[in-house]
Amino acid sequence: SHGRILPKVGAEGVHCAAVPETGLGIVVKAEDGALRAQTVALLAVLQHVGALPAVLPSRLESFARQTVLNTRGETVGEVRAVTEDGR
Repeated sequence: SHGRILPKVGAEGVHCAAVPETGLGIVVKAEDGALRAQTVALLAVLQHVGALPAVLPSRLESFARQTVLNTRGETVGEVRAVTEDGR
């Protein structure tokens, strides 16, 4: 965002961001305290309010999907944002 968005990770699944040029502050809280969903949710909210583009730059795209692994290190799912229309 080249300094347009100021993010801050908090404790127990809290992630905040400020968008100074709009006066907007955003806080997301993952109820279970896990890190895996908070970045995904924050990016989706920032896209929704227009602070980030609909198609994320490559340096942010990897944060928009989090792979879920089982205890054997096998991929068993992913965490990603889903819009109201299912995309």
